[in-house]
Amino acid sequence: MRRPNRLHDRHGLIRRRPLAKADLIEIYRVIARDNPVAAQNYLYGLEATLKTLADSPEMGNVRFKNHPTIRVFVYRSHLIIYQPLIHPSGIDIVRVLHSARDWISVIDPTA
Repeated sequence: MRRPNRLHDRHGLIRRRPLAKADLIEIYRVIARDNPVAAQNYLYGLEATLKTLADSPEMGNVRFKNHPTIRVFVYRSHLIIYQPLIHPSGIDIVRVLHSARDWISVIDPTA
């Protein structure tokens, strides 16, 4: 049975929160307006990065004093905002936001 919000094969578990799923769809739509093939390739690269992070969840940087478990990792022009999972090992994707956006206030409005 396929679970659309989780990926677990030889890599760590990848969970995508609803807002993260919506972010990925929007990323595809924006890029696909000009070039559907580029949009698909961008998402393939992003998925490969998610698999790498799921294997090594500590790769990202801790950026929030109020949320010490949230990490940030850059993929091209987007920021993958996630929390490492302990058991099972992997990551929980909180958001995937463009780096030009005021992403800090999205995650921590008190910052």
